[in-house]
Amino acid sequence: ARSDLGPEPRPAISLPAGLKEWHSYALVVPHNQRIHSATPGDAQQTQHSTAATAAAAPRNVYCSRERLASRSWTRAQRNSRSEATETMRRAVLRAATRRRRRRNFSDALPAASGGVGVSPAVRDQTQFEQLRAEAFARRSRPDMAALVKCGSLHEAVAEVVSAKMSRAASDTRLPRGALRQLLWDALRGDERVGADVAAIIKRDPAATTHLQTIAYLKGFHAVQAQRAAHVFWKAGGFENDHVAFAIQDRINELFAVCVHPGAQIGGGCFIDHATSVVIGETATIGRDCTILHGVTLGGTGKARTKRHPSIGDRVTLGVGATIVGDIRIGDDVTVAAQAVVSVDVPPGMTVVGTNNLLDPAKLAARVREAPDVWAFDPELHLVAPDSDAGAAAWHGGKGVGSQGGGRKETS
Repeated sequence: ARSDLGPEPRPAISLPAGLKEWHSYALVVPHNQRIHSATPGDAQQTQHSTAATAAAAPRNVYCSRERLASRSWTRAQRNSRSEATETMRRAVLRAATRRRRRRNFSDALPAASGGVGVSPAVRDQTQFEQLRAEAFARRSRPDMAALVKCGSLHEAVAEVVSAKMSRAASDTRLPRGALRQLLWDALRGDERVGADVAAIIKRDPAATTHLQTIAYLKGFHAVQAQRAAHVFWKAGGFENDHVAFAIQDRINELFAVCVHPGAQIGGGCFIDHATSVVIGETATIGRDCTILHGVTLGGTGKARTKRHPSIGDRVTLGVGATIVGDIRIGDDVTVAAQAVVSVDVPPGMTVVGTNNLLDPAKLAARVREAPDVWAFDPELHLVAPDSDAGAAAWHGGKGVGSQGGGRKETS
């Protein structure tokens, strides 16, 4: 047969008596009995087997193309509805399963997260057993098989971070084996590692498993690598400084986090997203702090010794917050997104804009006294804030300004 005309046509078969001419060859002859050769003997043999099959088949097998099309359309509609119903049922089951898994996982958090009465050793062991169980379910992958072989949470973290940092390195300063041993020695026995894992699982709704937290979150990896670099930084000496700066360089290159080896980071630190986070040499961060992407803990360029901020415990630094200078940020402080802070902040305050301090307690009392203080005011909100009308609406007794909550009063 010519290739441009398609395959060679099959030989014709004499249909059994009583069948109309418009019956289809494909309806009468099963696929495994159709003729694929042009020899007369094969055609004759197939003709007899076809006639016998047609004679033994039920009468309703032979139907017109119109009836076949009608039946096929009805069957397709029924199958389509069934598939849609089945798809919807599976989606509902998947959603319920996800909710059930997360709820069960959250119920187990107090024991795994080092709640009241749980020692760091018990917490770390609980987290490691959960991590190893999750990795064992995916042990066919080489990286998961390596996690299964680890003997502790700290060794597992060293395995993951060393694999990340040595992968596709531009030179041989960070060989995999030496880097793994270095990280393990630096993190071994450090209770802050388990506190970091517990903090991420507790505060990040997207972190649903220990495996996800330890293996894939670059903010966690950057913090652990910096802690290893800090060990060498404290030891001092040319060789140790070289190792510390090599680790810092790799953190910056791989995770887009620029954190100096000299910075001190407390346990329970959660750096969410982590991209473009900058932490200076003399900065200190307390326990249980949350840092979002784009945060800068920098200096003013004037001091040479202690020149970076000191962050207290349970502090939240919003997206793009800039905190500069040798200042103290008290415990339980919230720094809003894009805020600029260059002054000391007392505990429990909220910082917005440039050094604008809000006392949440006074603000809550003010809202209780004037429930409509935050109500929408067309005269205030529908004019340009930098126009004369906007300034008059703000300071002329309209909206927030009339309640003593204007921009001037921030404490």
